[in-house]
Amino acid sequence: MAFLTLHIAQGDADVARLRGYGFEHILPWREALADGPVRQRVDELFNTRRQFVTTAYSSSSNEYETSVVSIFHQITHGQWNQIVLHFDSDLFCCVNFMFLVSTLSSVDRLVWDVRSSQIELGVIDRAFISSCWRVYAGTDPTSIEDLLRQAPPRLLILARALEAHVRRFPNVRTGLGRPQEILEELIARGLTEDEDLVQAFITLDNNTYGWGNVQILRELRSLRALQRGSPLPVYLGGTSQITTGPHWKWDPLKKRLVWWDE
Repeated sequence: MAFLTLHIAQGDADVARLRGYGFEHILPWREALADGPVRQRVDELFNTRRQFVTTAYSSSSNEYETSVVSIFHQITHGQWNQIVLHFDSDLFCCVNFMFLVSTLSSVDRLVWDVRSSQIELGVIDRAFISSCWRVYAGTDPTSIEDLLRQAPPRLLILARALEAHVRRFPNVRTGLGRPQEILEELIARGLTEDEDLVQAFITLDNNTYGWGNVQILRELRSLRALQRGSPLPVYLGGTSQITTGPHWKWDPLKKRLVWWDE
């Protein structure tokens, strides 16, 4: 029996690059799990995401089934001996990576191809990554902080991405998450056009969040709603909150999340 290796690309744009290496089996992962609500269980996750994506991305339920759910079944039901996950170190990529690893326990060999390095994921690595997904998709964001202290040295890239996620919660000083603070800084510098803000955000972000146009513009709408005094609901992993009531905030002095009910 042939040894089958599947290469998972982060989106369609990366498929051509991987084909250039002569890889035979390549599938694109098209979800953006760092953007919007998620759930821990696969069935609940896809139901939740289908509703979110069809609204936020002007997509359709059928398109979601074809472009995401069908691909997921090909990944998880194929007779793969090895799966190589080509995901970068930013939060956008890392959340997708965590989810997929958490569903691939039956695959003999998993490899994370990140920033031109390959990390073969052992039993402890897989367990840690799966725990990262569970706490990211859970309702208690402080669990992330506890887990990060247990990060294996070879997975510090993942730990840094989750630290960036925690800083998406509103800052106790500014009331803004870090992506919104970046946009506010850019607006203060005189940028007003959406296209200019998007390009400047990508540069200033320096591959921390990995947001694309859609995510950046959503952060911008959220920022403007806050400035008008009518904040929008916030979805941060498995945590949903609105900042007009009690909610979690990031305290940069304590370097941890605090419950805010003032």
